[in-house]
Amino acid sequence: MTVTNEIKWNLVGPLTDFWGERQQLCLDVTLPIEYQHCIETGRVDALKKSWLEDKNFVPHHFWDSDIAKWIEAAAYSLAVRKDPALEQKVDEIAELFKNGQEQDGYFNSYYFATGPENRFTNLKVKHELYCLGHLIEGAVAYYEATGKAVLLDVVRRYADLLITVFGTRPGQLPGYDGHEEIELALVKLFKITGEKKYLTLSRYFINQRGTEPHFFDDECTRLGEAPQDRKYRYDKQGSYAYYQAHRPVRDQQHAVGHAVRAVYLYSGMADVAAECDDAELLNACRRLWRSMVSRQFYITGGIGPNPNGERFTYDYDLPNPMSYNETCASIGLFFFAHRMMLMEPRGEYGDIMERCLFNNILGGESLSGDRFFYANPLAARQAAYDNMNDFKPHISLMRQEWFDVACCPPNLARLMMSLGGYIYYTGKNRFYINQYIGSSVKSSFEGVETTITQTHHYPWDGKIKLNLDPVKPVRFSLCLRLPVWSRKNFRLTCGGENLPYTEENGFLCIPREWKPGDTVILQFDMGIRVMEARPEVAADCGRVALERGPLVFCFEEDDNGARLNDLSIYTGALGEAFHPELLGGVVTITGKAARRSISGWQEDQLYRELQVQPGETFTFTAVPFYARLNRKGGEMVVWALNGGNN
Repeated sequence: MTVTNEIKWNLVGPLTDFWGERQQLCLDVTLPIEYQHCIETGRVDALKKSWLEDKNFVPHHFWDSDIAKWIEAAAYSLAVRKDPALEQKVDEIAELFKNGQEQDGYFNSYYFATGPENRFTNLKVKHELYCLGHLIEGAVAYYEATGKAVLLDVVRRYADLLITVFGTRPGQLPGYDGHEEIELALVKLFKITGEKKYLTLSRYFINQRGTEPHFFDDECTRLGEAPQDRKYRYDKQGSYAYYQAHRPVRDQQHAVGHAVRAVYLYSGMADVAAECDDAELLNACRRLWRSMVSRQFYITGGIGPNPNGERFTYDYDLPNPMSYNETCASIGLFFFAHRMMLMEPRGEYGDIMERCLFNNILGGESLSGDRFFYANPLAARQAAYDNMNDFKPHISLMRQEWFDVACCPPNLARLMMSLGGYIYYTGKNRFYINQYIGSSVKSSFEGVETTITQTHHYPWDGKIKLNLDPVKPVRFSLCLRLPVWSRKNFRLTCGGENLPYTEENGFLCIPREWKPGDTVILQFDMGIRVMEARPEVAADCGRVALERGPLVFCFEEDDNGARLNDLSIYTGALGEAFHPELLGGVVTITGKAARRSISGWQEDQLYRELQVQPGETFTFTAVPFYARLNRKGGEMVVWALNGGNN
């Protein structure tokens, strides 16, 4: 059974409470500073072809995508709050794309600067179609929000050019981009225009990827590269697993390679599977989904542990201090989960979306909204970062104002401002609540307009209040996601009485005739959970992590002192309390902890025979992972030693 979330534009007013505050922060702080960074770094000037006056100014080959993601975020924000000044900024940038576009539809600021004759010659590395994909997404969102078609016309002309350039007919390039994104974007373009040719092109890119003879081999040869010079060939067979192009996508068994590229590809595959009713492609999506979330997925919602290539490695390889977990990768997984939910509504997809959103994604931005993490390790020590920065500057102990490779900040903004599109789904006289985000929405059942409002203090409190207000009584099924962490203890009532329900694929489904003013209360158990990893995860053997509701918690030096890798917590008596003045208002978890004493160790002594001596005991404090490293910095860990149930 498929569902839809086309009601995303039917939200009544902005989001409220926890996510409403963060959307407001994005509107007031994040979007303006990101625009300013795009101005100051030359990204906007690149669209003006300013390099004509300054020959030393060469745009980066994916700068266009940063602008495009900011446009998409701005479009969603205009749907939340009218802002003529912001709209004018987008209009001005749209005109730059329009005025700079070649007659045949081509636009790429990097190739305009370095030689237009070289376009489509280095697809493996130079991100041409990736940039266009993000521009398509921005253009579609801006058209939906404002009705303005200037940018939409630009991307249609460019996509029409691709239809003539790419394919298997004589004279065409039988290729695809090195960084996936165009696949899912073309499906969006198909949906907004009704032009099936864009869906056909997306399906071509997906089906062509990884086929033999290998397009990247031919491209490398044309570029004069020797096989040993071909970038990012990691496995012994010399395949293109880094690009998910090691074999046709329908035959791929495991999530491999660059994590962001992978989840963007899988999102496009899911889109095409849905639009073309392609069961084989859907099965490939299911297989790759399971490979990720069952064996290569961090408790915080991160994926892609290895900073050397920002990539997957092997099953259960989930190190903590040097883990990469790029913010964009979690966002891409969120998108993939959403698309799987559209095809087959299952609570596990919403569970993964929630885990990513509340932990790895939200933690990618500072509480002030103006600083960002590119990588999101599960442990932090200054000495480790000082060493790592020698070759991977995107791993840092504190959030940064901006990056040379700035994909994450505008990606965060576009997701934050589009959250309303991931809360509700409808299908076959059913109304699904997938995410518990304060909001109000209008929908229609059997022609009866119905307003549904959810209010709560989630994630701090587990009481979800749902007001249903149809204009007259109407029957439909209300389906509420039951998070995997609360499936043993919850209560569902209406008017103070227990509601009968059936549990279907992780949702509580309530078929009922709903009357104006009906109120449903869903009470979750938000109790503290002590988590362990399966034994194959070597990095976490003998360690535990703390969760409460959808949040993962961590231990910081600010609260617990240094040497956190030696921290041992006792799990028998844990407490919690809300602190409105701490880190913007958070629940903390407290309990008894111990660590070894350093007394008795000689200054130059690295090892000694085991000695039995009392350790230092104290009361630990754990804070939500998303709020980590917003104070002075220092050490941080998610997984602590298991001190037992004392």
